[in-house]
Amino acid sequence: MSNNRYDIDSTQIKDIGAKLLYITTSSYGKDWNSLLHMHHFSELFYVVRGKGEFIVEEKRFPVKEDDLVIINSQTLHTEVSVYDQPLEYVALGIEGLSFVFQPEEEEIKNYSVFNYRGKKNEFWFYFKTLTREIQDKPKGYETVCQNVLEILLLNLMRDSNCAFALIPTNRISKECTALKQYIDTHFKENITLDQLADVIHMNKFYLTHTFRKTYGMAPIAYMIGKRIEESKYLLENTDFSLSQISDIVGFSSPSYFSQTFKRTEQESPKEYRDRMRQTTKA
Repeated sequence: MSNNRYDIDSTQIKDIGAKLLYITTSSYGKDWNSLLHMHHFSELFYVVRGKGEFIVEEKRFPVKEDDLVIINSQTLHTEVSVYDQPLEYVALGIEGLSFVFQPEEEEIKNYSVFNYRGKKNEFWFYFKTLTREIQDKPKGYETVCQNVLEILLLNLMRDSNCAFALIPTNRISKECTALKQYIDTHFKENITLDQLADVIHMNKFYLTHTFRKTYGMAPIAYMIGKRIEESKYLLENTDFSLSQISDIVGFSSPSYFSQTFKRTEQESPKEYRDRMRQTTKA
């Protein structure tokens, strides 16, 4: 007799924070009215058959059978079909979840497209199950749909080799607030993006995306802004040299401090100090 037991580490079970709002099935027809629109929730579109294009944030890209289009909340988008190969898809509306995609260079996107033709049977099973449950509405269908959604999302993320990640929107606010407070306290220190990511236990790609979405700038840009504001105070109220001020506020060298200051303030640190002192005398 052989008996193998595999225990589950329950401490690693996390609620991904997603709530399934709706499931729709769409087929392109002559009455299709394609207008740009946005939602307060994220959407997944799985192309069942046909060809067409998605228009997202003034960009167009083609889609085909077995493509999965992911669009975050508050993102303008619409879809158009090729007439001789009508577009058909299943769409899921998902509340409480943002998708964070690995950036191409420094671009942060609110949408992406993946193709799952190599695992069509596996992933189409989830979409078929969701569609059947919502159409037939057997007892407990709401719970089944919610659970199938979570399995689908986790398997999509696994299969895409972590090209995107799932972050509950309530976590975004909490983590970004904590990170901002950390930067406000430690901005004079030699801090890297990797170190900031370690502080809040978040991948640096997610960190940059979520912080920028919340505060309108990347965390390193925010930190540099804090250093510049502190340097302006020291230039106005002390006789410290530029080299001393550069070191106090955390810049790696006086030349980098001067370049950064001029880029953000349109004048050099010396010009700023002289102008402020002239203003005080007047």
